[in-house]
Amino acid sequence: MENNHCFLRVDTSHDRAATELTQYLVNYLDHHAHDGPLASDPAIAYATRPWVLIFCASRDHIDMAMQSKAWGGEKYLESIRFCYVPTVADLRAILAAFHMKPRADARPLQHDLLSWFHHEKHGQPPALVVVMGLLDLFCHGVQGDERYLSIRCDQLAATLALLTETCRFLGSEARDSFMAPLVQPLGASSHEQQARPTYLVITDHGCLPHMDVKALSMPPNNKTHQSKDAVLHTIYGILMYYLGYLV
Repeated sequence: MENNHCFLRVDTSHDRAATELTQYLVNYLDHHAHDGPLASDPAIAYATRPWVLIFCASRDHIDMAMQSKAWGGEKYLESIRFCYVPTVADLRAILAAFHMKPRADARPLQHDLLSWFHHEKHGQPPALVVVMGLLDLFCHGVQGDERYLSIRCDQLAATLALLTETCRFLGSEARDSFMAPLVQPLGASSHEQQARPTYLVITDHGCLPHMDVKALSMPPNNKTHQSKDAVLHTIYGILMYYLGYLV
């Protein structure tokens, strides 16, 4: 169970949720603009300014939110990166690719996330990873209030394991590698080099019904393994195990 990760149930509409998320990202980046062990050095603080990575299945709601006159986050456009993943397989492929270094002779692509990560950000890990509507990716187009019954719990657990492990990797080995050229010439101690972790937030937009977290300590009421209560109990148990905080 991770203390840096959170599962967030969003009860508002997709448009409202996208607006609230983009506004939160602006506030987050503004608040953490000068985080880090060497924030007192303006040049290093600018070079290591945080950025966030958003995975989502569709860009429609995000585009509407960012085109709104009320958004006001234009100066952070370079620090907010969206990656559109229509399937779980696409998400897992991108996560796996973060563990690999590009070939020395690889030519960067203009609109490729990994090329931007390696060549523009020089391998600086994101400070925050958000996966919007993760559970709906497992529903394979199933609609309705009970679409969570179509989720394969083994695939959900495997994907959450990859997400949390990737964030752990980005917040430790990858960040150490990125920061080493900046801090070693200045003689920073190992304590000063301690990097902020890469946080993970997973949102849900009406796929999963509400459940009292206290109920996870008790077996489901219906003893039938395939009951709705049992499925819901299992999904919440997996989320709690990997993410720690359910909101």
